[in-house]
Amino acid sequence: AALWSFRPEAKNGFNVSKFGDRIDECRLRYSTALGTYVICVTSSSGYVAVGEYPSGKCVFDTSLPGYGPHSIEYLPSGAVALACSGNGNETKASIKFYAADEKGKVKLRAQTVSLVGAHGVIWDDVREVLWTVGTNNVVAFEVTGSGTDAQIAEIPVYGATLPKKGGHDIAAFYRDKLWVGGGNIVVFDKSTGSFTAAPGSVSKSGTKCIGSLDDGRIIRTAATGVYAEHDTDRFSVFDADGKLISEVVFGSRAFYKARLFNPLYS
Repeated sequence: AALWSFRPEAKNGFNVSKFGDRIDECRLRYSTALGTYVICVTSSSGYVAVGEYPSGKCVFDTSLPGYGPHSIEYLPSGAVALACSGNGNETKASIKFYAADEKGKVKLRAQTVSLVGAHGVIWDDVREVLWTVGTNNVVAFEVTGSGTDAQIAEIPVYGATLPKKGGHDIAAFYRDKLWVGGGNIVVFDKSTGSFTAAPGSVSKSGTKCIGSLDDGRIIRTAATGVYAEHDTDRFSVFDADGKLISEVVFGSRAFYKARLFNPLYS
């Protein structure tokens, strides 16, 4: 049963009222500047929305036709970072960074950095680094400057080439490691820049989402082609050793990713 739902409606201050049936990312984050949780959503149809949770009121939205926003991260400063795939047009494949002022108001003009096949982005609270993944590489960025003057700059020594191309997701794992999923699923060591195989039977081609729950369980989505070749009607749950526990199938909907949605752990 659905516990809560979100739609960017004009009555809540959003400029666009629909996602175009291509939602690619949904993340819950806490905004220190706003003193509330925010829901961050992208649609590869060309739309991005950040709304207050649970009120649904607009914090930020923008239209990016042709850029294919696939992933979004909300930084502690209130800034917003996007991974845009370009929907097959590599001239638009990029990481977009929208700075924010001290009150959490997001600037509408973005800094754009090219990244082939950009699909995933996540903020690292410990290292204070923005990790991203594209078709071929894991790329890390530092944030320089502050407020609306903030920008991102690549940290070359943190980068790495994927062992198998096709990166689609990057997520926190444990200690100093990250999940990277896409052509297969691997674990990335942030300190050494090396990759190791995912545990047990977790790895799968066509992965769109890989992540860990607070109790150590692992969740994964992989394309099954319900309405389009990239979507699925199910997500798989594994124990910490990579043994399949269950597979949850939705008979009446298709989706792309599954994310932990719990204010206590966001």
